[in-house]
Amino acid sequence: FCMRGNRITATTQSNYRLFYEILGKREVPIALAITHLEREPVMEHWWSRNVKTLERNGILSAGHACITTLQGHQKYPESREVLGALLSQFDDQGKFSMPAEAWIGRFLNGLGSLVDKGFPRGKNMIRILTTRCHLESDVASRVAACIDG
Repeated sequence: FCMRGNRITATTQSNYRLFYEILGKREVPIALAITHLEREPVMEHWWSRNVKTLERNGILSAGHACITTLQGHQKYPESREVLGALLSQFDDQGKFSMPAEAWIGRFLNGLGSLVDKGFPRGKNMIRILTTRCHLESDVASRVAACIDG
């Protein structure tokens, strides 16, 4: 999960919750990539100062990388190395995979729970998925079934 290394906003919290709680059903460990830290003398110090605030705000992490994404910046090679180490730390642990229709279903269902009445269901959802998202009819039916529970 990528986030800017500035104050923790309501949007950051909402995006994290959508990703972790709705899409991952609290089953997928989340690693954080904290960006925009090129002005930090030591990028890792950002984590030391902010980890407790993140945890208080419900943003938990199985690992983290404090980085810059500015190509050409003197800290960019270090950032690539740190991010690569973070990813390789988890690359041979239990893999989590989800069929595309289940992922889309969870995502849309999660969004639907945030919207008042009027969120399409059943045949209306299938129609939207086939016409607007260009899904095959059988895939759209499976996605709609995931959404409807």
